[in-house]
Amino acid sequence: MKPFMDVTETGSLRLPVPFFDLFMVLLICFMMFLAPTPAPSLDTRSIDIPLGRATGSVDPSRLIAVLPRRDGNSWVYELAADGRRLKPAALANLARQETKKVVLVVPATFSLQHFVEMQGELREQRIEFGLAVKEEGAR
Repeated sequence: MKPFMDVTETGSLRLPVPFFDLFMVLLICFMMFLAPTPAPSLDTRSIDIPLGRATGSVDPSRLIAVLPRRDGNSWVYELAADGRRLKPAALANLARQETKKVVLVVPATFSLQHFVEMQGELREQRIEFGLAVKEEGAR
């Protein structure tokens, strides 16, 4: 008995393999050439983000709280205590002279890319720092 239709004549909804391969190549090219890349001056091989829990007593006199501010293509750091604005080199000198640790106080909406840029500048100056996220409505 002969089947109703010949199996070789039936259509298929499956995409041909070359079409799928071409689609993947185009997708990879799009990702490689059109995706944003970090600035060449940034060292993105490793990022050290210091973490800690406020379980023990912290002596505030051993900390320098600073608020990062954008100054053109670089960053300046405003001292929370007196409002002075210091460049990274001056902040490093102050922290070394007073043997204090720098704490960056940033809002919760602060961009991770900005943190990476700041960390690069602070790492160049060999500044040991911590990160504090400012809560909404906190002073």
